[in-house]
Amino acid sequence: RHLQIFTRAALAHTAQAAGLRVERLLALSAESAGIYRASEEALEADGAAPRRSPALRIVRSWLQRHAEYRESQRDPDAGEDLLLVATR
Repeated sequence: RHLQIFTRAALAHTAQAAGLRVERLLALSAESAGIYRASEEALEADGAAPRRSPALRIVRSWLQRHAEYRESQRDPDAGEDLLLVATR
């Protein structure tokens, strides 16, 4: 479902090779709640029977996002997006 072109280490190395100094590098799960909701809505649009009410779908997506956030606190590489802050 997701493609990560860079690992955190590879992105830091590339930034440093370009003459940047890495100030901060984080893995995030910033919009996973919306992605989970959209996945379920796409299934329904393809003719699948609704699996949950809209309210339960929203609650489930936020619970999944929270679980991803907890995992990213335990494992710094667990997020799906990378945020690099670098200076020259």
